[in-house]
This record gives sequence, structure tokens and C-alpha cells, in this order.
Amino acid sequence: MFDNTHSVESWDFLEALYWSAGIIGVDFWKVMDVWRRPSGRIGPMKYRARVMNASGRDDTALANGILNGFATYLSACAAFLQKPLLELTPLDVRGLFGKISLSVCGDDSIGALPLLSEEEMASFTDRMNGNISMFGFEAKLEHSSKLSDAVYLAMRPYPVGGKWFWGKTIGRAVYKMGWVQLNEGRDPMAHITGIAEMHVLCSSHVPILSDMARKIVELRQAAKRTAPRVDENRPWEWTLKGVAPYDRSTLEAVASAYKVRVEEVLSAIDRIAAIERLPCVLDHPFLIRAIITDDL
Repeated sequence: MFDNTHSVESWDFLEALYWSAGIIGVDFWKVMDVWRRPSGRIGPMKYRARVMNASGRDDTALANGILNGFATYLSACAAFLQKPLLELTPLDVRGLFGKISLSVCGDDSIGALPLLSEEEMASFTDRMNGNISMFGFEAKLEHSSKLSDAVYLAMRPYPVGGKWFWGKTIGRAVYKMGWVQLNEGRDPMAHITGIAEMHVLCSSHVPILSDMARKIVELRQAAKRTAPRVDENRPWEWTLKGVAPYDRSTLEAVASAYKVRVEEVLSAIDRIAAIERLPCVLDHPFLIRAIITDDL
């Protein structure tokens, strides 16, 4: 929905920033102007948009991130100070540096605030929603004092051995792991196996996801494999090193994040371990809970 909120005013604002930073010149601006005013034909239908964020713009993530960053941070500052958004001053914002932190990527963001009581947080959230709406956005705000509840870019932090590591959210990742777009001549199981091998390396610290990945790789050991492509002209060497396997603290954090008991997570792991062939139907209450919680 974020792309749909761009207006003539938002692009004027963004392009003014681009110009002042020397990012674009006259020729590139002409290309951008075509991007934001697309027109064309689909069969007998002609279309022309007065303004939009056209899919495929080279600056889609940058433009969304800049607009999101300004809107979210200013909204948070005004909400924290309990001031009307339009009365916020540069001095107000500077005074909150270090108290309110924000990380933004495209239309997603995660922030850190001073610890507030439940009553204060409820009031802050109401003001924040009102401020965000003034920019034309509808925010989905979640808050928690537990690090394991944080979600950003479809990832959450997982504790392993006293340290925290970002990893995929279980519900979104397991749901998508088994999906593949069928093209002529393409082996869907080969694709799924490759995804599983990636998760064995990258997601060893994520319960359920790493268990599913290892089971797929185990049951596909005898399958025909395609040799990795080698680029002799590649000027770098790259080796992927995974995180240590999850431990009891990880399971407890996962149970807390999805509001279930640790035993339910362990039950899902046991169900995965019992799979004997592929394809199979994997049905478990925890998986359903994770998929619903992670908001596909």
C-alpha cells in the first residue's frame, strides 16, 4: 500500500532533496518524470496516471525509505512530546536525538523509545497513528519491551549462546519455502532443495525453519544435483558461515514471540523429524499460529 500513497507533493519533496544532494541532473529528471507519470495501453484500454510510484523505478526503496523516515520520525517526535505535528520545530527534533532511534528500509521501520508504561504507550500509539495519517499513511504499529518480539524486514532477533542474531520470521519463511513458480523445463523440487540448503547454512539458529530445511536436504540426498556455476572471472572469494544451532534460550524466545508453550514448539520439531518422504502434508497447530502471527 505504501507505493500508492505517493502524491505530487511527495515527489516534489523527494526530487528537491535529490537536486540539492546532486543526485540527479536534467536528463535523469526527465526519466524520473516519465516514471511517475506512466501511460500506455493494455489491449483496447489506454491508461494514464497523474502520479504514482511506478514499479521498477531505480529509486523505489530509496524514495520510500526517505519518505517513510521523515514521516515516521517526525510523527514519533511529535507524539513523544505530545505536540501537534505541525507545531514541531527543528529544535524539538534535535532534542530527541539519542532518545528516539529509527532504522528504515523502504516502507518498513523499527524504532527504539525510552521505556513507557502501558498507559503512556497506548496514548503515544494513538497520537502516532494520528500523525502518520496526516502524511497519508496507515501504519501497523506494534510495540514490546521484549527484544524477541521485534520484527523488521520479515526478520526477528533470536538468542543463541547469550548473543542475538537476526533470522527469518518462521511463519513467513516456512510458508514460502515450498512455493515455486513453475516454468517449462524447471524442476520444482530442485528449486525447493536449493532454498532448503540455503536455510541449513543461513538459518541454523531459527527453530522449525532449520529443522524443515535439514529434513528436505536429508530426503533429497539421492536426487540428481546440478553442479554449482563457476565464474572464473569473479574477483572475490565468498564463503557463507552460518550461526550456531539454536538452543533452549532460542526455543523460549520463539515460544514467547508466538505466545505458545515451549512444548508446542518442540512438538512441531518432532513432527518434522517424523517426515519420511516428499512431498508431504505438514499440519501442526504451531505452524498455523506462526503463519497467522507473521502476517503474510
